[in-house]
Amino acid sequence: MSLQRKQTLSEIMTAFRIPQILLGGEGDTYTKATAQAAEANYASTMVEPALTYIDQVLTKNVRRDYKNDKLVIVHDPVSPKDVEENLKYYKDMISFGGLKINEVRQMENFDPFPYELADVPLINVGGALVRLDTGEQLGATPNNVQDTEEVEDTEDTEEMEDSKMVKSEEMDLHWKQFNRKINHDLKWF
Repeated sequence: MSLQRKQTLSEIMTAFRIPQILLGGEGDTYTKATAQAAEANYASTMVEPALTYIDQVLTKNVRRDYKNDKLVIVHDPVSPKDVEENLKYYKDMISFGGLKINEVRQMENFDPFPYELADVPLINVGGALVRLDTGEQLGATPNNVQDTEEVEDTEDTEEMEDSKMVKSEEMDLHWKQFNRKINHDLKWF
């Protein structure tokens, strides 16, 4: 009888890919880490796909019954997720412009931000954010600050404005770097 019981248990585990520890089998080969990994594997390979299929069928029926294409049925995830690994992935992808802030929020089932910068790829360059669509560095002072001195109308007005704008941009960048260095070193002082 016990041999037949072990054989049945083995057949069920093989047919449904259920880990032995979830059916109350011998747990002498399991540690906490392997038990958690077995549970996560079973939930993500067997339970989640079945629930996703049920969600799709129920969504189709609800949309038909209530005549509303905006209704969606989604189940709560049952497989445990590695929060630390996900946060690291999101942080790395956002830092080099691979993901936008609102894309991450949607992946985590949060409402998107209404701000413009949440839908723009950003990259971290030396501690400063840069918009990838315009190439503008974001910070306390905008990059497009121009001198406010009035120039008399002469033939060289355009050349003078161009040279002033280049000097202005160089000085802004220089002072931004200087301020960042001072702010960084000030806390150590």
